[in-house]
Amino acid sequence: MDGKTLIFILSLLIALNAAILLLLSRMHGEIPGPRDWACGAACLTAGVLVGTQTDGRFAVAAVTAANWLVVVGYALIFIGVQRFAGFKPRAGSIVLIASLSVAPVLAMTDLAAHAVARGVLVGAVMGCFSVAIAATLVGGGGIQRVTAGVFAINAVMDFGYGAWLISAPADDGWATTAFLVWTIMLAFVTGAALALMVSERLRDELDRQASHDPLTDSLNRRGFDLVADKLFASRIQAMHPFSVLMIDLDHFKNVNDGHGHEVGDRVLTHVARTLSLHLRAEDVFARWGGEEFIVLMPNCDAFQAAEAAQRLRMALALNPSEPRVTVSIGIASSDGETSGLTDLKRRADGALYEAKASGRDRAVAAGATARPGQAVWAE
Repeated sequence: MDGKTLIFILSLLIALNAAILLLLSRMHGEIPGPRDWACGAACLTAGVLVGTQTDGRFAVAAVTAANWLVVVGYALIFIGVQRFAGFKPRAGSIVLIASLSVAPVLAMTDLAAHAVARGVLVGAVMGCFSVAIAATLVGGGGIQRVTAGVFAINAVMDFGYGAWLISAPADDGWATTAFLVWTIMLAFVTGAALALMVSERLRDELDRQASHDPLTDSLNRRGFDLVADKLFASRIQAMHPFSVLMIDLDHFKNVNDGHGHEVGDRVLTHVARTLSLHLRAEDVFARWGGEEFIVLMPNCDAFQAAEAAQRLRMALALNPSEPRVTVSIGIASSDGETSGLTDLKRRADGALYEAKASGRDRAVAAGATARPGQAVWAE
């Protein structure tokens, strides 16, 4: 099988990857990146195919176009990676810079005499894009790091090929063939890796949707239990104190009935945001259901939990919602009689009931007698 046939077959594989990435972009338009990757893979495919047309009157134009298509393909992949990573790249500027970087190829009209200069220039540009892509992806996890590694290796190949052309320009046939095969294989491998990155992102998003409340973006009951169980298990090992706060909005039904559920949703979102901003980084905050929230506070004894409850009430008083609402809080802390997290939640829920029965707008600790407007706890 000759080189052109091999290039043609591999180009078809790249085109297939482009089609798959384009399909992913249509199916999951909320994920940025796949459309750019598909266009980049298409440019690489076209560049490789056009680059084989080195005979005839249009040979110079074909080689020039091939170099431009390959470099733009890399630029588009870089743009897609930037978008996938959450950045907002200036796509037009990046493509323009990529095009200008290979503009000197226009002056290299002697295909044989300028082969080395053309190869060094294009290889250096592709290497720079590979480094940029790898640097963008290396901070991610899983498949992203694998893809970053592939592009890092590719950068070494790009720069290495340029160095080889400079050091041995008269005998570059096998090196050029090896470089072309690597470039095509890279497009195939990265096509699969990029598709896997989309799959990984979708899986993470599904996991997040299953564990987070869509209105307040805080953990839901399922998410809280998953995180809290792990934290509480570690507490058993280290015997650190834990506290649970059960928080309920007072007279929230009146908000929904008097102002509508849309206003009620805004109030819930405001309260959730305000409370979460006044908790420690290690605290686990979740919407427990309806207008009720829960907080698990590791390394927090009864006194610290009571102070935290009062701090939350004051934060909401100083930054009220519209319409204004207050909260009642039930507090339970671990002690020698606490059997586990379930017991803590039960005791905190009982304390919340006491706070409601005692007039609301207060925090009450399990086993304590409520005093209006103050946090109380058993000595």
